[in-house]
Amino acid sequence: PQRSPRRDWNEVKEKEEVKKTPSKLDLVRAKLAEATKGKDRLGRPLLFSKSPSVERERRRTLSTEDTDLRPEPAEEFDAEDHKKTISIIMNQAKEQFSDGQLDKSQYN
Repeated sequence: PQRSPRRDWNEVKEKEEVKKTPSKLDLVRAKLAEATKGKDRLGRPLLFSKSPSVERERRRTLSTEDTDLRPEPAEEFDAEDHKKTISIIMNQAKEQFSDGQLDKSQYN
């Protein structure tokens, strides 16, 4: 096996220093990282940040603890009850029309 030629320590040290200057890609990455940092509505950097998983967990636990106070919808659609309801409404409207509480446009 051939050995690599020996280099002077100053030569190696200079090459390391050259690598320390940021490339354009590094500068773009740094600028992008700065732009995407968490900031408040006024553009000030946040003093702390919440991880997305913590935020998702908080939302999930709140939503499971909420109780739905709305009445449950009727399980089955009963056509007979529907017809009875419509006939009651129509009879009430007819009665109000004959009493003069509704005019012809409201009745229709």
